[in-house]
Amino acid sequence: TRYPLVTGVQTCALPICGAADFLWLLSRPLTEDPLWPLYLDKLLTKYRASAQGQQTAGIKGTEEQRALALLQRIWEEQVKE
Repeated sequence: TRYPLVTGVQTCALPICGAADFLWLLSRPLTEDPLWPLYLDKLLTKYRASAQGQQTAGIKGTEEQRALALLQRIWEEQVKE
């Protein structure tokens, strides 16, 4: 495949990434992939859970929180289209 994937018990495959190196996911080829909306939904879910847990613990300014903010902006832009 073109992208590293995790398969198993999930209902779909997820790109493997950490917040520090997830920017490659936003490359043009992936965002044009027919499965991009599914990837984006799963990434939003993943980073939303991490960021909310960190915020609850009083941790601010993490890579996960920044990743979530960026993914939310991308989602909002795509909804406008």
